[in-house]
Amino acid sequence: MPKTPVTQQDIAKKLGISPISVSYALKGSKNVSAKTRERVAKAAAEMGYRVNRSAQSMRTGQTHMFGLLLGFGPGISTLPAPLLGGLCTEMHHAQRHLVLARFTDEELTDPQSYPTILKEHVVDGLLVNFTHKAPERMDDVFEELELPAVWLNNKRPFSAVYHDDHMVGVKAVELLLLEGRQRIIYFDTAVAALAPDQHYSRQDRREGYLSAMKRARLEPRLEGPSFSKSAMARSDGQSLLLVEKQQAMRAILEENPRPDGFLCFHNDDALVLSLVAREMGVRIGSDIKIVSAGTGTSSGVPQLHVIRLDYAFMARQAVQMLISKVMEPGGEPLKSIAVPPVVG
Repeated sequence: MPKTPVTQQDIAKKLGISPISVSYALKGSKNVSAKTRERVAKAAAEMGYRVNRSAQSMRTGQTHMFGLLLGFGPGISTLPAPLLGGLCTEMHHAQRHLVLARFTDEELTDPQSYPTILKEHVVDGLLVNFTHKAPERMDDVFEELELPAVWLNNKRPFSAVYHDDHMVGVKAVELLLLEGRQRIIYFDTAVAALAPDQHYSRQDRREGYLSAMKRARLEPRLEGPSFSKSAMARSDGQSLLLVEKQQAMRAILEENPRPDGFLCFHNDDALVLSLVAREMGVRIGSDIKIVSAGTGTSSGVPQLHVIRLDYAFMARQAVQMLISKVMEPGGEPLKSIAVPPVVG
């Protein structure tokens, strides 16, 4: 005969407490003491208790699933491995499941083609990984469908968690100043670095660099194809070829006096710069110092200093914010959270 499933009433009877206390304890609620939560968890494990998600969903109207929303546009839904890993970890701790969903702009904004995950409330809420160039109506769609949403790595005043890239620029300059660097260059070799539809991090990190240089009373210097006074400036809108980038970097390193500090927006630029410097016999760490920002790795070049973007913290804050919105529908808008960089 099939074994009869263990119920919360069975656990309550064994421990001599009320079923509601067992329910609170299994949810991790602070309405019961930590000691009670521990006793209930131990008893539930010993008795083989399993949560009946179907029954729970019918009672609460919640699926205990969140959707991770992605788009099709190039570069607008970049999903770094540390961010995805952090989201999976936080969802596990919250006893929820993550559903990945990828749609076109038309599917997300045209009422005639709304995906099932949106119009039928397959999920309790959405983690929106449109870092920029999001369809204009997306916020209206979420409100219309009464779907709580939190934006990832998208700088907006409410319901978002994003990196504090202005602080990245400031901390990078401060780090270089502590090592006695005075001739500090900012590198961004993207051909459209100044375009208004670029990700906010390009402008914020650059402005952080400029403000820190001004505070230190040092002359800033921007290098890249978008900057008119740069040795790499281009007016044809074409990206730099690798050989052109190397030539421009070589010319900068041949200057007298030579720049002694570099803040590279992208890790790839930092890597190319380090290779050019090595070929020229310029010592990284003593002659020049190179700083970039990323997930914490130095692209195989130990002399590079990488300011870490804390994706684990971003994931934790985003999941907690979305849970708050799901549990208190119609509540006051939640202010966005700027995640500070990790300097070490």
